[in-house]
Amino acid sequence: GREETVHPQVTLPLNDTAGTTTPRGAAVDAHAQKTLGPDLGVIYQDDALLVLDKPAGLAVQGGSKQTDSVTDRLRKFYAGSSYIPAPAHRLDKAASGILLAGKTYAMQSYLHELFKDEKETLHRDYLCWVSGDATDFFAIPQAENVQMILLEDQLQLCRMPDGKEKVCSMGGTKNASSASSVSVGPLRKALGRYRAVRCVNLNGFGPCTLVSARLAIGRKHQIRVQLASRGFPVIGDTRHGR
Repeated sequence: GREETVHPQVTLPLNDTAGTTTPRGAAVDAHAQKTLGPDLGVIYQDDALLVLDKPAGLAVQGGSKQTDSVTDRLRKFYAGSSYIPAPAHRLDKAASGILLAGKTYAMQSYLHELFKDEKETLHRDYLCWVSGDATDFFAIPQAENVQMILLEDQLQLCRMPDGKEKVCSMGGTKNASSASSVSVGPLRKALGRYRAVRCVNLNGFGPCTLVSARLAIGRKHQIRVQLASRGFPVIGDTRHGR
């Protein structure tokens, strides 16, 4: 598979078997796997870095309504250690994917800087199914030497008429905000690159498009909000979609 460097002294192999929970890299003992759970795979680890394969349905961080999370499992396993690793970034609970966590303060700080870097030193790629045929919207102009369409928005946390809060887009062709919503957070710039992989007809959903997304500046619920505000909600997203 291809390789991507995320630290001057750490090179991670990335291949097409990222969905497996079979550990790769340094050995993982039975106690670690039991504590972290059979559904939370350890893809790679060394003295400074931990790479996890988060399954769909497991929250990254705990909360008042969360009794289980990646952060809680790491705290439990590394209890008593001088430094307790924590995820350096987020993934939605319903999403599966790779999580990076620093096992030292220096590595965690380095990862945080990477994820804030607008130069896209670190690529964060996602795949999602959206409702509708998005192939024309995300069509790549042949005259331009680009591989993905850049979307830029100002995102803001809003309180909706029903009292619930959600992230709203101040851009897009179909504004996700509404006149009756109340802003409860600052505007935050969100940059993402998108391309349509293919469109198929799914039973019960009609035309649906597999979209590849790459975050340049990642924000909470960014992919879901940017796509929904342009008329292509992520399938299964009841908060921002239909």
